[in-house]
Amino acid sequence: MDKTHTWKKIIKKFHPIGLKWLNDKAKLLDRSEVKYVVHQKHLGAIFHEMIKDFDILTIDKKNVFKYESIYMDTPEHDFYHAHNRGEKDRIKVRTRRYMDSDLTFFEFKHRDHDVVRKYRYAIDMSQHGQVDETAKRFVRDTHNAIYGTDFEKELVPSMVTKYKRITLVHKNGWERITIDLDLKLGLPDAKKKDYNIPHIAIIELKTAEKQTPTHDIFTRHDISEKSACSKYCLAHYYLDEVCDRDHFKTTIQHIADLAKTDINNVLDTEPSNTFVRDHTITITNSTLITPPSKRATKAKDGNPIA
Repeated sequence: MDKTHTWKKIIKKFHPIGLKWLNDKAKLLDRSEVKYVVHQKHLGAIFHEMIKDFDILTIDKKNVFKYESIYMDTPEHDFYHAHNRGEKDRIKVRTRRYMDSDLTFFEFKHRDHDVVRKYRYAIDMSQHGQVDETAKRFVRDTHNAIYGTDFEKELVPSMVTKYKRITLVHKNGWERITIDLDLKLGLPDAKKKDYNIPHIAIIELKTAEKQTPTHDIFTRHDISEKSACSKYCLAHYYLDEVCDRDHFKTTIQHIADLAKTDINNVLDTEPSNTFVRDHTITITNSTLITPPSKRATKAKDGNPIA
């Protein structure tokens, strides 16, 4: 059996675990994050090496779940430009919808060098992509808890990302892996067609320690760690919404190179909206820790923070 083309079959061989079991085993509130960008046809070989050590999140017999995130930014794209400048202290704001369960959250993410703090609360599906008074207060108070100042700038919907996600968790609980597939990028007002990147997978290792045996799997397959691999920031490039994108050039080129390895397959998937330009993405290490103040709290829900 050709393991490079059979990842959909191979994931059925993983032992299934439920959401509660995953959260109990692998909370990883203090963690390192490493990302890789690979062609989907390589997933089979990678998964084959993980079967004995990892379980797969399974809910109602499903193990591939649909996500949709709507990112907020200032009209001047301040959050994007902070990332493009490589600032080590930056924030993102978004709403995220778990499509299969119809659960939706408003989220605030703060990165301080290798530390990531994530706060969120549950919202109604009708509030997805909205910044109402509750959201403004949440952003203002969370910003104040972190920086000691209120966030007073206007926030508007900026980008939409849609993708499918597989979640693996190490049997010993020290590592969680998310695999994001079939990435689709668009604008909230739909003034441009979505861009599809169907051939890649963004893999993120969330670990208690930066180096684990799982990293050796990627080394054996000659897959290098990527940085600056933000789906939100990539969307700005692919949809031509910004001129400055130097921080992401390496990853953008990498994605284009992966497309060229299977160009006929790429062209078979809506060539008018499939990206095949020259450029690439990457992702940095991060850690999730508890909020610096009770004013910024994470919702107590049953969903993994990923």
